Amino acid sequence: MRYSTAASAGCRVRELIADVSEGPAARNAATADARGDIVAHTDDSCTVPEDWVQSAAGWFDADTAVVAGPVFAAEGSEPRYFDVPCARPDPDDKGVSSRTMFPITNVFYRRAVALAVGGFEARESGAPLGWDTELAWRLDRSGWRARFRDEVYQFRVFAPQGSRTRWLTEQFRRASELPALMARVPAYREQTLIAGVFASKQSMYFDLALAGGIVAIAKRRRSAVLLALPWVGSISQRIDIWPVTNWPGSLRTVGRIGARQTVWLAGFVRGSIKARRPVL
Repeated sequence: MRYSTAASAGCRVRELIADVSEGPAARNAATADARGDIVAHTDDSCTVPEDWVQSAAGWFDADTAVVAGPVFAAEGSEPRYFDVPCARPDPDDKGVSSRTMFPITNVFYRRAVALAVGGFEARESGAPLGWDTELAWRLDRSGWRARFRDEVYQFRVFAPQGSRTRWLTEQFRRASELPALMARVPAYREQTLIAGVFASKQSMYFDLALAGGIVAIAKRRRSAVLLALPWVGSISQRIDIWPVTNWPGSLRTVGRIGARQTVWLAGFVRGSIKARRPVL
């Protein structure tokens, strides 16, 4: 594989073998082993345009240490609403890209500067959510400029998360790590959270619906179920209720969304207690 890549790349290709091929430690090792002034990061789930490197390199100046751009979900990706809020860099339902994330699949760093501040934060526990974003904001706080440019784009496959056990474990882990990311990166928190607490309208509407259901049952106030209307409205955008033949698939979609948001809430509560930073 590497020989065919080298033959078609039009440049010299070197291989670096790491014990763990992904995560902060591997990226730091690759950055240290690189020879250029600017280091580009991507991975094999991505497709980049031919002028990807040139587009990013042109935005570096004396004050810039980081350049990143939008990541678009490629065909075959898991729908965005099936993944933890604030965890994906691809555009939301309105087509708005996150300018607070510097995803490791589409980011360029000034090599010497990144190494000088210690690179990506490597932990014994692995790679927590947002480990790639944290370095860019650390450089920003130290006085360097971090740019987000629409011209520096790519396409990425966000793979479905497989078996029931795997998706439950992965979604709970990512949700429980979100509060710690918000605590570490104030700018990310300020530009992402709703009312400083809610991860998204999805999570806010779900919590409101859950509260309404609890009040309706505990206090026997049927009117409390009206609190679920915003959540039902948001769900209705994801399903097709006509013709009738769509109902079984739509019900499965509603079940999948409800199950995920229940797991997210459990993860948010656990992570909020651990990080001492409330996120719901």
